[in-house]
Amino acid sequence: MDDTKRKEEEQVMSNEDDSKGSICGYDSLHRLLKDNLKPHLFHEVSRLLTGLNCGKPLETIVLPELASTLSAEHGFDLQAFCFQADKELLREPRVVRVGLIQNSIALPTTAHFADQKKAIFDKLRPIIEAAGSSGVNILCLQEAWMMPFAFCTREKRWCEFAEPVDGESTEFLQCFALKYNMVIISPILERDINHGEVIWNTAVVIGNHGNVIGKHRKNHIPRVGDFNESTYYMEGNTGHPVFETAFGKIAINICYGRHHPLNWLAFGLNGAEIVFNPSATVGELSEPMWPIEARNAAIANSYFVASINRVGTETFPNAFTSGDGKPAHADFGHFYGSSHVSAPDSSCTPSLSRNRDGLLITDMDLNLCRQVKDRWGFRMTARYDMYADTLAHYVKPDFEPQIISDPLLHKKSLLWSVVRLPSAATPNKISMLHIGIIKPVPRKNFKSMKLETGKDREKETKEFPLLATYKVCYTGGFVDLGVIVVDLWSLFCVNSSHTAQILMSTRLAKLLEPRIGSFS
Repeated sequence: MDDTKRKEEEQVMSNEDDSKGSICGYDSLHRLLKDNLKPHLFHEVSRLLTGLNCGKPLETIVLPELASTLSAEHGFDLQAFCFQADKELLREPRVVRVGLIQNSIALPTTAHFADQKKAIFDKLRPIIEAAGSSGVNILCLQEAWMMPFAFCTREKRWCEFAEPVDGESTEFLQCFALKYNMVIISPILERDINHGEVIWNTAVVIGNHGNVIGKHRKNHIPRVGDFNESTYYMEGNTGHPVFETAFGKIAINICYGRHHPLNWLAFGLNGAEIVFNPSATVGELSEPMWPIEARNAAIANSYFVASINRVGTETFPNAFTSGDGKPAHADFGHFYGSSHVSAPDSSCTPSLSRNRDGLLITDMDLNLCRQVKDRWGFRMTARYDMYADTLAHYVKPDFEPQIISDPLLHKKSLLWSVVRLPSAATPNKISMLHIGIIKPVPRKNFKSMKLETGKDREKETKEFPLLATYKVCYTGGFVDLGVIVVDLWSLFCVNSSHTAQILMSTRLAKLLEPRIGSFS
């Protein structure tokens, strides 16, 4: 494709993406709040939304002029922040600079596949240069960064984008790793040449010497709405590896894996200090979860979480359905970007733009991980043995849930015994009223009850006040019953109209210790 024509198409796509995905005209919630709240209100709202790091708001980082120039020339969002840790007496600070890149595709999905991939390479080159010139130690790209996220279409032709671990995407990034002494995480669509050319969703870890340290394959594959990824690849087989690099111990929880707490946990148990979550997710499906899940994982596992999401709306040549009865459509929805970093102390950075390419640079003092472990003691109090036992039973075919049911849960009526203390008239007897409850009602709904009393055939209707109140455990909560002073050995029945009838009984009350009886 002619370079001039390609640049024109890239500009058109960029303009279209900028008009989509905004929040009331703003490209992030942070900027919307900052421009519309008074400074003191914005400061307080930010404290609640992004937390405090070591008791203070996150500080920004001044980046080299070259990074700012590249950002202005190529129109990508550039933000930089610093997470600090408390000063220690026996350990020096362990500060690592991390970069996250989010981007839209560069050409329409109708373009030749080779042109699409090359255009993405060209688009990312200045953003990677900005990261390298800013001293980034570890750089992570978004999920399947080297292609459109075409897995919604279920069309097999997109498999042509798959490449070996040592393919052209890795080669493209290795030169930057060498040039800037930078570890790079490259999530690609992998073709496993040695095992029948099977396809995987894989993150390749490139060392700061340009070598391939290893790879991790996506553990959890979605089957949600348009995310029909199992048409192309299945669950990974690499476990939960943690890669020890020159700058720290890192792991990659690819996209959908963020919805699985045990996935996060396993990376933490293996010693991760930073877990990257390269993703491709759209607004209607997951955006309310986006700022919550990663932050919760960072807190629960005492490590940093770096979340990356692509941006833009990718339209495909052929319409496809979502299996929900709605009309076929040609796009996945809007990838809302909003990449951010969460710290183990519950603080987090503001997000990158929802509709522009971006580079987020963050300094992290990894000493904070141990400091939070010491402060909260989550690992010490986690009771892993108890949960291991539960999971061991759960995976067996004969597993039965540990449920203790109320024995009266499915009974239509309840029988409640109320024991009356001996009275002056009958000092040697203890009487008991048997109360059959059909439809219990709260105590506050009535103050007295109409009773039909008497002996044999001589009966009289009287209204008695509620002299005492007891709480009776019943399905759905507590029910207050009033205890009425009536004839001994009477049967007290409450019906739905709140009227009680007293019927004579020849049954003698048993001698019991004075107490409130129990359900039977």
